[in-house]
Amino acid sequence: MAQMWPILAEFLLFLIKVVQGPADSTVSAVVGTRAVLRCPNTSVSSLILVIWKIGPKSGSHCLLAYRADANKTDRTNCSERMTWESSPDHDPALQIHPVRLADEGNYTCEIATSDGTFCLVSALTVLGKKHLVCLDFYD
Repeated sequence: MAQMWPILAEFLLFLIKVVQGPADSTVSAVVGTRAVLRCPNTSVSSLILVIWKIGPKSGSHCLLAYRADANKTDRTNCSERMTWESSPDHDPALQIHPVRLADEGNYTCEIATSDGTFCLVSALTVLGKKHLVCLDFYD
């Protein structure tokens, strides 16, 4: 029975990691500006597929995808304000411009390459203009 505790402890730690999901990043943007959300740092030379799963706190979810073999992009229910920052075969970053309060939420980038599948969840925080702090600089 004493030998079971270390195994049980390892199993519980494994479950906690699975439930928590991938390491998160946080991106902040001010209403009306441009927000850029990045994908996991992988080689785009072996890129197969990129999918952005967009889940705002309010409003409908959407998908933005790129398939390398067909050089084809697709969007499902996404606003025209959500686009690739450049071309997805060079940099699959997502750009939102202009940012609105309703855009706040979780954004998941899933990339499939010949090296494996990678995922990064970013939490987008949208700040209203009243949150900006003005600093006075004196000579």
